[in-house]
Amino acid sequence: MKTVVPRFLDGLREVHLTLPMTTFVKLKMATFERQLSMKEAVAGFMSMVADEDKRAIGILNDLALMRYRGELKGWIERRKLSNTDTDLLYEMLEKGYERT
Repeated sequence: MKTVVPRFLDGLREVHLTLPMTTFVKLKMATFERQLSMKEAVAGFMSMVADEDKRAIGILNDLALMRYRGELKGWIERRKLSNTDTDLLYEMLEKGYERT
C-alpha cells in the first residue's frame, strides 16, 4: 500500500528566530570553526530532535528543566563575549566568511 503524504506536509518550512547578539555571534563562530553554516547546524539539530536522537532529546530535557526552574531566560541572556571570542570574530571578519 502506498503512503500518501498530505500536501501541506510536503516541502520546506521556515523558522524565524530572534537571538541575543552574543548568542548569534557565538553560534556563528562555532559553526564557522566546523565549516558549517548556521542553517546547517540548526536544521541538523532539528532533524536530530525529529528523529528522537538521544543526545538532542537530552538537550531539550535539560532546557525544559531549566525553564521549569526559572533559569532558562537568564541563562540565555547572560552570554558574554570573551577576549578570545572577540579575537576569533575579528579573524573571521579578516578572512571573510561566506556561510550564513
